[in-house]
Amino acid sequence: MFINEGDASNVALEKYESMLKSNRVVFFDTTEFEGIIQHYLDDGNFQKAKKALQIALDQHPKTTELQLLQVEIFIFEDQLDKAEDLIATLESIEASNEDILVQKAAILSKKNLHKEAIEVLKSTLELTLEPENIHMLIGMEFLFIDNFLEAQKEFEKCVYHDPTDYTSFHNLMNCYHFLEDYNGAINFLKKYIDQNPYSELAWHQLGIQYKKIQKFEEALEAFEYAIISDDRFVGAYVEKGILLEQKGNYLEAIENFLISTKLEDPTSFALLHIGLCYNKLGNDIEALKYLHQTVHEDPLLDKGWAALTKLYYKKEMYREALSTIQKALEIDSENPDYWLITTNINILLDRIEQTNYNLNKCIELGVDTPEIWMQRSQVLLDLDENEVKYTALKLAKNLNKSHSKIIKKLKIIGGDNKNQSSTIGIIRNSLSNYPYLNTIFKEIFPELKNSKK
Repeated sequence: MFINEGDASNVALEKYESMLKSNRVVFFDTTEFEGIIQHYLDDGNFQKAKKALQIALDQHPKTTELQLLQVEIFIFEDQLDKAEDLIATLESIEASNEDILVQKAAILSKKNLHKEAIEVLKSTLELTLEPENIHMLIGMEFLFIDNFLEAQKEFEKCVYHDPTDYTSFHNLMNCYHFLEDYNGAINFLKKYIDQNPYSELAWHQLGIQYKKIQKFEEALEAFEYAIISDDRFVGAYVEKGILLEQKGNYLEAIENFLISTKLEDPTSFALLHIGLCYNKLGNDIEALKYLHQTVHEDPLLDKGWAALTKLYYKKEMYREALSTIQKALEIDSENPDYWLITTNINILLDRIEQTNYNLNKCIELGVDTPEIWMQRSQVLLDLDENEVKYTALKLAKNLNKSHSKIIKKLKIIGGDNKNQSSTIGIIRNSLSNYPYLNTIFKEIFPELKNSKK
């Protein structure tokens, strides 16, 4: 009866674990022990792997393959000195053993000696029957030192040898991304697709590269081919939905986002964009429904709370808007846009103290516009006259950067008769292009009402 390798490994594992329970010694060959130890390593159960390795070495003390597993465990436990000593011993016996050299490179890599690791790995290319595996390891070492160009060359060799090596494929795409060589990525993907016309991953990546160079029609076509290649490819539906949303095809965009939510568990990203599309279509009921689902799915998505806020604001539901924007601020308290929204809501709710705090926060975060200073001046009318005049001067400076003297005038508090006429003149000049602000300034500086123009 024929037993495949997987079945044999399972039999050996069951036999080994039965031995442990019965507290008796059973003989295993080295291949069986390798499979048992590798199983535990793959499961992350290093204590069991170490115990199995010890039993294996007791039965087969001179076996290179088992000692290499010992090296692997030493490396994992950061016992690099022990790993180096054992590798040196093994290399002195089998200098041309590919696996020994690979583990030697792994030790060098762990010590951040990546260039030395690369040289060791290159030397194994003359020995190996599977050069693509070595090229992948060399590519990873180049990634560690941010040499994306050389890493790209290594991963290309892997993919050309095995088009289904998706780990190398994704690493290669990342190299093109870090090099910002989008046209290079497109050229590679076109050649790849010529050989693999139904590769949904390649079509999807081609669409992403086209998006990066703003060729949106080509990107849309690529995502459609990805869907043709695999009609359950969620990423392609989402990317297609994003492009359709950008084009204003909101109903078609919604359709694609909805398909993605049916193929897999709905993501907050898809739900958010469905809500945004319905909002653009003026369907507030559906927009609210999906935006609520968004924040339920991911309560830490500040963009979801902000989108809800804008919808409530549009519907003049200001207290609800205030509640949701505060949720967004709890997540991202350094976002000036959220503070500006909070400011406007508090103004509408006539919450003067809170508005003043919000305005100060906006200014602290670098918002320096005529509108923000005008709002602050208005708020301070009822709080502090001198502060109002300072704020008004700051606004005048913002409105007309050409008045260098205004920097000195910021120190003037309105009661300084000596400089008052100069201050008023500067404000008037600054306001010459902003007549709609005259009213507020006349409230702040009554002198403007009576002074000569």
